[in-house]
Amino acid sequence: MSSPFDHFTRSESRLSWAPSSRSAAPASDFNCPNWFSENDPAHVILTYDIHRLTSAISTCSYGNLSKSTHKTGAYDLFIESVKKHGVRVVDLVDVILSAKGTDGFNDFLSERLNCVYPETVSYQEVKAFKSALVAGMSPEQIQKAVTHQITIKVKKEEGALQIEEFSISPLLDLLAARVQLCTPKGLVLVLSEKYKNQAQVLEYCFNRLGLPTVLHLPDPLHLSGTDYIPARKDLCFIGTGLLSDEASTRYVMSKDGFGTARVAVVRDLFDRNPERPSLDSVMKIISKDCVIVLEDILGYDNINRRLVNEYVREDAKKYSLNRMNIELEDYLTREGFQIIKFPHALYKKYGMGIYNLGEGDLLVAHTELKEHIEKHPQFQGKVEVVSFQGDYSAYSWIGSCSLIFRRPSDDMLAQQVKEFIPREVVPWGTQPSETPLQSTDTILMVAPVGFQTNAETAMDNYFMKKTAHTPAEIERMALQEFSSLTRAFAAEGIRIVLYSSEKWHQTPDAVFPNNWFSTHSTPEVKEPTVVFYPMKTPSRRNERRQNIVSELQAAYAREHSFVQWETADFPHFLESTGVLIKDRVRKIAYAALSQRCYSKIATTWAEKLGYRMVFFRASDLQGRPIYHTNVMMSVGTSVAVVCLESIENLEERKNLVDVLSQSHEIVPITREQTNEFCGNVLEVRNAKGQKFMAMSSRAYDAFTEEQRASILKHVDKIIHTPIPIIETIGGGGVRCMMGEIF
Repeated sequence: MSSPFDHFTRSESRLSWAPSSRSAAPASDFNCPNWFSENDPAHVILTYDIHRLTSAISTCSYGNLSKSTHKTGAYDLFIESVKKHGVRVVDLVDVILSAKGTDGFNDFLSERLNCVYPETVSYQEVKAFKSALVAGMSPEQIQKAVTHQITIKVKKEEGALQIEEFSISPLLDLLAARVQLCTPKGLVLVLSEKYKNQAQVLEYCFNRLGLPTVLHLPDPLHLSGTDYIPARKDLCFIGTGLLSDEASTRYVMSKDGFGTARVAVVRDLFDRNPERPSLDSVMKIISKDCVIVLEDILGYDNINRRLVNEYVREDAKKYSLNRMNIELEDYLTREGFQIIKFPHALYKKYGMGIYNLGEGDLLVAHTELKEHIEKHPQFQGKVEVVSFQGDYSAYSWIGSCSLIFRRPSDDMLAQQVKEFIPREVVPWGTQPSETPLQSTDTILMVAPVGFQTNAETAMDNYFMKKTAHTPAEIERMALQEFSSLTRAFAAEGIRIVLYSSEKWHQTPDAVFPNNWFSTHSTPEVKEPTVVFYPMKTPSRRNERRQNIVSELQAAYAREHSFVQWETADFPHFLESTGVLIKDRVRKIAYAALSQRCYSKIATTWAEKLGYRMVFFRASDLQGRPIYHTNVMMSVGTSVAVVCLESIENLEERKNLVDVLSQSHEIVPITREQTNEFCGNVLEVRNAKGQKFMAMSSRAYDAFTEEQRASILKHVDKIIHTPIPIIETIGGGGVRCMMGEIF
């Protein structure tokens, strides 16, 4: 029987393997225990030995690993250094090959062969064919099957299966892909289509090392091992951002895959910088209760700050949100960690060039790093400089082709898991007043991950404009704008329930959550109520993500939903506070009729919630219908901003003025000012009762001094920050970015 391995000397396949001499002993005698902290002592270092390669290899995920005297020299120095510290080194391939002759080994090899076969061939025939191939493999061919992706196309001739064609490509990033998390429970493995072959090999290897598989993470979910930092017996950190998504953390928590009483989700919502893509590229535990963190991401006032949501396990399977939006430095300090700030200048030179072998036993890239760490009294350990022949990037690529297995320290095993009483929870429906309030102190916001032009909504949103920026540039700029706005709100004591979308949600307008839900307090509608609304475009309907909807449903006693109108024989829409401008105190709702505001649904809504409707028609400078009322009108406690001239029907205009002026000072704006988002403003308050008018800097600059003075008679301050990309690309302003929580 012919085999693809017989032809493996073809020019396009340049790898050939020789047995490794790097492993200290056969891997089969290892039993790697689960560990609790990045500071637990290193027990085994698993490597993907570059000495096996007898010719050049190409770029892998985390740097060029091309075999050269320089690279192999640095690798040899690394192996020598860790062995001097009493750490055992074993090669990944040797771990797998040590299983030869054991039950299941041939089945594993058979699974490594991907067969493409015609419908006339049965699965059983293919299975037997692969078994025959595996049985005839030489030791060298077995190594190739382990470390390569092999696809075989078979055909049937004269009653027997034969190889028609095949392809072989090396799995160069077996460890670098970091598709695994090694938690106190065991192995959590990503099963994405992109990394399924790597995952298959790694799972077999880690199981051989005594680490059981506890959870597979299905597509499209993804977590990177570089975002996971075990900290204590009761606490782990998991970063979300460029490499790991929040949906995945929720999934792992739902399956208790992290195995700790608390999970601190460190959220990169604003930075998303490819130069620091993961949590371990900005933070490392370097000794007991001591961490080193890049200074560029620390501080509430930092535009690149990381925010922590802490989840506490209430029972065997359920985690609940315990604390939210805690800045990383603040969270670490509260938890008793001593923080060494990593200066920007050192980071630019050496990256996070630190390798912790456990209990404060560090290898670092340069004397400057050693001196910076040792001068801090918080650090308890010792530091050795291993410069890797001046290649400071070696800590990155060596880290990507090695993985530390640790043993729990005696101190960690003796650590008692604390009892936790929730100190802060999501503030749903927390209005303390016995009478309805017009403005809230809590808003729901969604970070603009995946933000871009939405062709669906551009059909009738004339505020949207094109730009020459790339999608990546648009997203980064939008995140920075979002960061500045949330920082301004937090500085005034306005609470934020903060979510993030993912690119695979395909919700480019998710940053505007006010259009698909509304909440109402007991004083307003007799019992806590959440309402869900029909959205005009499919991409916007996707913004009703189940995790957010479920939390809203759990927090409010009553629910009204009008989403069935989206799929009616004649669909119609009512896009929440985008079209319904509420006077919550007097129970009056103002609405400009448009494709997104159907009067029949609005009337039914008003009947259910006890409101009175005031309808009118409004148009822009070109005479086109205004798609959302909230771009031309806003109602606060005692002041209202309205583009009266956009209401051309004089009777409708008079009716609105007559009703509104009974309780509010009206600040009229022009259609030109409407184009500058002057109507897209919202009154909010803080827990002290101070009132603020929130708007963009573009809107603030477009108001006259007299108009601003009129507004300031009714609020304590105007909050504004620039959001030009969000306004230009998304066609929405600051008000659109806030979902009010009552």
